[in-house]
Amino acid sequence: MKSERTIAKRVIPWLKLQLGLIPVDKRVLITINDSNFNRLPVITLMGSLITFSHVLLFHFFTETASAGEEYWRRGIEMTHITLTSIMLVIALLSWLQKKRRTGERTIYEMVLQFIVIGATFIGCIYLVTLDQIVTASITPFLVACIIISLMFQLRPILAIAIFSFGYLLFSSLIGIYQLNPSVVLSNRVNALTAVGIGSLLSFMVWKNAVRNNTQMNYIFQQQEELGRINKRLAILASSDGLTGLQNRRMLDNRLGEVLLSCAESKTPFSIVIFDLDRFKEYNDLYGHVQGDDCLKMVASMLLGSMNFDADTVFRYGGEEFVLLLPNYNAAEAFYTAEMVRTGIVDLHIVHAGNPSVPFVSASFGVLTLDTVTGFTDADILGRVDSLLYQAKSQGRNCSVQGIE
Repeated sequence: MKSERTIAKRVIPWLKLQLGLIPVDKRVLITINDSNFNRLPVITLMGSLITFSHVLLFHFFTETASAGEEYWRRGIEMTHITLTSIMLVIALLSWLQKKRRTGERTIYEMVLQFIVIGATFIGCIYLVTLDQIVTASITPFLVACIIISLMFQLRPILAIAIFSFGYLLFSSLIGIYQLNPSVVLSNRVNALTAVGIGSLLSFMVWKNAVRNNTQMNYIFQQQEELGRINKRLAILASSDGLTGLQNRRMLDNRLGEVLLSCAESKTPFSIVIFDLDRFKEYNDLYGHVQGDDCLKMVASMLLGSMNFDADTVFRYGGEEFVLLLPNYNAAEAFYTAEMVRTGIVDLHIVHAGNPSVPFVSASFGVLTLDTVTGFTDADILGRVDSLLYQAKSQGRNCSVQGIE
């Protein structure tokens, strides 16, 4: 009993896997469903052309020698005309649905697919039934099994159900016009073989579709993850981890771009550099954690209430910040610097070691160039830095401007 239970534990999961009863990743199913529906217009259009060509062949190139053969010919023609009409309608409906489709597959799309499968199977079975008037061949049934198994990616359990229904319908109708019991039996055996082969082909198509789409989804997920990592690395490389402002590296890049733009447009350029006053003493008094909080508050003010663009404000290093102000004249640049200076004081970050005011303050260097021609990045940064040191030497919490 124990060995039987062990075998059952191994066999049952295997059967569930083979029959497609184990859940498949939703994204894989969506991809397979999309693939099934996307090929529907082509399948039905080609099917309608083939069935209509059969109508022409039977109508113009088939001669009948008896009433039975004439009945067979007319039945074949009507069946192919019906199949042609169904295929053309489904081709049109599926094409229209593809054009207006906005999301996942709908019940309507599933119904269209099963109409095609059902029409193909039932139509071919009826053709075989009529063919028994003149021949023992079951070729249309074989063709139906091949079409359904190869053209549609069906779950194995669903494929088995479809082929079982087809075989039962075939077996019940094959004896209507075929009166030879031996031929009927032979046809039923051959049809069973066709159903078995069709089920196997359908199973192989399904497994291949699941495997390929699972691999593609995995690759897509890896690409998405790599994209997120690269984006994160780009942010880390371009921004200051503490304040969220762009860093010195981005300042160097952006400064060159701004200078080139101002040179081409022949517009003035201004740059502001400021340094928090006696920040070392602040860290000594309140600790580096509170010092970090102070830097973050200043950065938040610049991007928030001051409403500077992210590509305008930079953390230059330590407690130093830079503002790039292209197209700002001297008056506008100085006004902006003073607005930021008073804004920092108005944060009311207590600083007992600052003799000028009892709060954290900052000293500013403001440089305006009427023309940037002849100045390098290093020249500009050196000049505005010297203006900052002049502000510090004049007692801090002030702005010193230079115009060139």
